[in-house]
Amino acid sequence: MEIDSYLSEIEDKYMFEFKDKQRESIENILQLNDTVVILPTGYGKSRIYFHLPELFEKLSGEKSTVLVISPLQALMKDQISKLEQLNISATVVGECQPDKGVVENIAAGKYCIVFSSPEAALTPGLWRTSLTKGQFHSHIKAVVIDEAHCITQWGGEFRRHYDRLAELRSVVPEKTPFVALTATSTKSMHSEILKKLQMKPNGTKTISKLPERTNITYSLKKSSKSVHELEWLLKDLKTNSVKTKKTVIYCRSILSCADLFEYFVSGIEHNRDILDNRLVAMYHRSTAETNKNHVLNEFPNEDSTIRIVFATVAFGMGVDIPDIERVVHWGAPRGLEQFSQE
Repeated sequence: MEIDSYLSEIEDKYMFEFKDKQRESIENILQLNDTVVILPTGYGKSRIYFHLPELFEKLSGEKSTVLVISPLQALMKDQISKLEQLNISATVVGECQPDKGVVENIAAGKYCIVFSSPEAALTPGLWRTSLTKGQFHSHIKAVVIDEAHCITQWGGEFRRHYDRLAELRSVVPEKTPFVALTATSTKSMHSEILKKLQMKPNGTKTISKLPERTNITYSLKKSSKSVHELEWLLKDLKTNSVKTKKTVIYCRSILSCADLFEYFVSGIEHNRDILDNRLVAMYHRSTAETNKNHVLNEFPNEDSTIRIVFATVAFGMGVDIPDIERVVHWGAPRGLEQFSQE
């Protein structure tokens, strides 16, 4: 009953209602149990950890903090922006943090939630030290691994620190629960996540919901992968301009992104209205930071001038864009999990 009343207080304060699986997940975490959460895109997995520090504080009567491991700078920045709107203190450590002075603020317990990449959390140096000392560290109540499918898809040579996340158990207070959040997980992926995070199968609760989305339809076209295959979309853009349906085109490489972007830009170079409004954009690992920020800040808006984004898988993971109407997979994804994620 005590947890129920605290959850109701949070709902009243932030003016929303927890969904059944959100509530079930939070209750399990507050009981200090390792938890795997597999819920569809758009269900609101982030809400599960947004309010953990406040709920733990109500239960324990002391300052509480949460460490969130996240795969992408864009995702971390997006989540921090949402938390700031809720007046929940949060920051990020790692290469995307220009202010080295944030270390002292973390140690002083200024932030309820700190985001980190696996690399920043596990590589000896300034950022790892900031997570292992002071009030933040002594008051950590949970470690959250957001987009946990990356443990299986991005581990190994690509991002080897994903294979070492269980090492965090040795640097956080004893009995700190680990929480894995993802929208996509097969049985084999689930087993690997448990193994890599040293979650005991008998002591870990998995909370899931079928990802069926009745509002999504699929169409398949056998293609030569010539840029001219997207002539229909270029014509749509020329005709409808800022009224073109929002579209993300996922490419398998940065080169493919650049080729398609150049094809569209050259196709509209005589249309100053489209060019001046920047209706097309690119987003990948090598995109200039200014351009990345422009896409992340502009594209989610209902009245965004950006209508088409050519991107690698680096874009979109966990970023909330409610009015997307079309997703094009330019070339086959590596597997069904990546296809589902895109």
